[in-house]
Amino acid sequence: MNNVLITGASGLAGREISRVLKNNGYNVWGTYHKNRVKEIDINWLYSDFSNLKGVRDFLNNNKNILKNIDFIIHAYGPIIFKDIKELKSEDFIKDFFDNTVVSYEVLKFLLNNSNLKKAIFFGFHEVGNHKPYKKILTYTIAKNSLLDMIVSLKEIYNDVDFKILSFTQIEGADYEVKSLPSIPSKELAKEIFKLLKSRNFSELIIKSEYY
Repeated sequence: MNNVLITGASGLAGREISRVLKNNGYNVWGTYHKNRVKEIDINWLYSDFSNLKGVRDFLNNNKNILKNIDFIIHAYGPIIFKDIKELKSEDFIKDFFDNTVVSYEVLKFLLNNSNLKKAIFFGFHEVGNHKPYKKILTYTIAKNSLLDMIVSLKEIYNDVDFKILSFTQIEGADYEVKSLPSIPSKELAKEIFKLLKSRNFSELIIKSEYY
């Protein structure tokens, strides 16, 4: 089967990924919170990933659908873009929850309740590196924690192909740094499609062509 779950499917990248996979024969289920994109003909699932209860309600309410999921594209992951001098402790908690805790809850559910074959997550352009970050410190901490989590799970669930797609930023995103290259959503969707078809269990971090 080719049943795929796309979290954040109503977002900038998620929409294009949904279109490409739908057009290539995948059965697509996509999450939305506020705005379901009516012109994209996929199976839409309401979700509220802003708190732990919302995440678990989503998983429990859709367990009969999720048990048949073969692939997950985890495109959900808000980012706090703030100067380090302005950061508050709450910012660390929020970015860690949005990008690590939500990922763990969804992934753990699928690993234990479905026949998951591949899980693709979004990283950032220097995932795995530890250096000073001026604007995205809380986000980088969360994404590097996500990497540690996946490395650990990979040792246990060695029949699942885990991937972290590393790229700089998405063209047209709310916070787009002019000095860094941006990947158009359509090109990102093509790279996701290639990753879904590939079978390379040894490579965890994949660097985008737009790097």
